Amino acid sequence: MIVMGVVLVGAVFMGAIVFLLLLGIFVVGYSVFWLRAWWHWRMSRGRMPSQGGSTSGTVESVGYIDGDYEVVEADADAAGRGSGTGI
Repeated sequence: MIVMGVVLVGAVFMGAIVFLLLLGIFVVGYSVFWLRAWWHWRMSRGRMPSQGGSTSGTVESVGYIDGDYEVVEADADAAGRGSGTGI
């Protein structure tokens, strides 16, 4: 009977240790996730274009590229590239 009590107490302690280990891993992962989310949110706030005009004459960083394009006929474009089959 005493042996069974010692085994039961040992099992409770081992279960508590495993539970606390898993809880610690969960807390660290949760903290890292929210820290990364906060960091990405903080970095994205600084990348938005400013509302006012730039008077310093420097080029501002924007999230898009402005450019012109030319529309060509599909037959003329395909003739210059070949059939595209690689043969």
